Amino acid sequence: MEKMRIRRIRKSKNLSGTKIAKQMGISAQHYYDIEKGENGLSAENALKLAEIFDVSLDYLLGVSIVAVIENRINELNMSMDDLNKAMEWPKGRAESLDSFPPDPSDYEPGGLIDRLAKALDMDSSILAAAYGRQEPPAYDGPSISPQEAFNQLQKDFENEDFDEVTQPASGASDELSEKQILTLAAHQVGHEGALTEEQLAQIKLAMKIALAKNDK
Repeated sequence: MEKMRIRRIRKSKNLSGTKIAKQMGISAQHYYDIEKGENGLSAENALKLAEIFDVSLDYLLGVSIVAVIENRINELNMSMDDLNKAMEWPKGRAESLDSFPPDPSDYEPGGLIDRLAKALDMDSSILAAAYGRQEPPAYDGPSISPQEAFNQLQKDFENEDFDEVTQPASGASDELSEKQILTLAAHQVGHEGALTEEQLAQIKLAMKIALAKNDK
């Protein structure tokens, strides 16, 4: 299903495999092997494809709520317009579900997930699991005030040991590098040690997606 989704997204964007391969830094043959499922999709290439296609990683991999819905309506020979009508939604509502933050009422009997499951004749738990991926991560740490958080951040900037992150050379700008800033931000939410290149790429992609959603 993943390979079918990648091909379908590419065609909907009117992009050639050769052009995508060039942007990814791989051969056209390598890309088409990925699209045909003959070459595994690495985490690095998945992140690159999601950015090129301007879609979320969850959607690209077929695990977002919209991706799950698309898979099901294809099985039922339905369209998104058919689903919008069945749900009594305006045109385009179903297609944009990936951008909606879940509400607790969506999971209740008669709520969004229950209604979708009935309209699509499928297990509601599958839809609930996909929709739940959009919920913001819970923070289990102590509750602190904004002023306390600001003071702690200032202290961390003064005392932070960036491990393998290179500090500015003598005479260079005193501004922190992008990698140092992202490392410090990761430490604020509990990550320890330096970030790998893959983790940095994932954080950058998540930031782009979040900013894109906020700009809409």
